[in-house]
Amino acid sequence: MKTCCAILAIACAGLAMNASAADAEKTMQFKDLPAAVQSAARGVIGPAKVIRAGEELEGGVIYSVQYEAGGKKFEVEISPEGKVRENAELIEVAAAPDAVRKKIEEKTKGALFVKTEKTGNGQESIYIVEFTGNNGGEGKLKIDSQGKVISEEHGD
Repeated sequence: MKTCCAILAIACAGLAMNASAADAEKTMQFKDLPAAVQSAARGVIGPAKVIRAGEELEGGVIYSVQYEAGGKKFEVEISPEGKVRENAELIEVAAAPDAVRKKIEEKTKGALFVKTEKTGNGQESIYIVEFTGNNGGEGKLKIDSQGKVISEEHGD
């Protein structure tokens, strides 16, 4: 009986995560993105293969394009006007440095990971982790390469 309840709880958490992610993000074809967004994206990714494109609500509309280059996956975020906001490598938590991974595990106990990004300013890498917590609320952590939390957001 406990196993059945645990499986049901995991399934419900997964459904809640997918529902909240669906509310915040709409998948679309690259060709259906605004022309300024397509142009900015191609300026960053060149001929790289587009994996996914979408529209997100992050304090306003932001377009995202996930792509593959050099055997790695990346995501570029672009404003509706065509301004590149961020270009980050998509990674698994296990690929982060030990100090970063330990801080992520400490801050997100029991959470379901939505996305982990590695970005930076050329000298310092920043790790951004988006997750759904035990209460179903979404959260976001920004951590430097030494494991120091830069910012932390928790939704209800």
